[in-house]
Amino acid sequence: MFVLFNWSFIELIAMPTHESSNVAHVSFYKTSEFIGIILLTFALTLELWFPWPLLSGTPDTILKMGGVALLVIGIVILRMVHGELNRLGQPHSPGIPTTKLVKSGPFRWSRNPTYTAIIFIIVPALGLLLRSTWILLLLPISPTVFYFVLIQEEEIYLKELFRGEWEDYCANTPRWL
Repeated sequence: MFVLFNWSFIELIAMPTHESSNVAHVSFYKTSEFIGIILLTFALTLELWFPWPLLSGTPDTILKMGGVALLVIGIVILRMVHGELNRLGQPHSPGIPTTKLVKSGPFRWSRNPTYTAIIFIIVPALGLLLRSTWILLLLPISPTVFYFVLIQEEEIYLKELFRGEWEDYCANTPRWL
């Protein structure tokens, strides 16, 4: 029953709702923050039910130093993303139309620098800090969840809005780093 409920929930939030070219997402449940919280809650629930300590022979200090270093890098990247969007007057919240294709700052290296920072830097940082193997196991599934719940719809929106400019950007900039 629990698995069916969760799968139905994922299907609900992954359902394409792109009906208009005004905005890519219209609600909080279509944000990286919400999806990240759901995935982390799932991993932490597994951690409580089935404890699986990460690298049990490794001293806490080493894991915490690695976790803090990754967390700082991830936060810096997220601040750079928000700074670039703010500088160009572009939204980073759902429900607000995009007027410009941002290709500068962190968007030079990745079409999805926010998701890249969350999935590949902040998630591992939390896994190390909490010594959670379950959190680290989010790494292989998170890109797929983010793609179907967020990225796919955003790319349809951006392709409709920016047409050839979007296609050129995709040809020259990877989705992830």
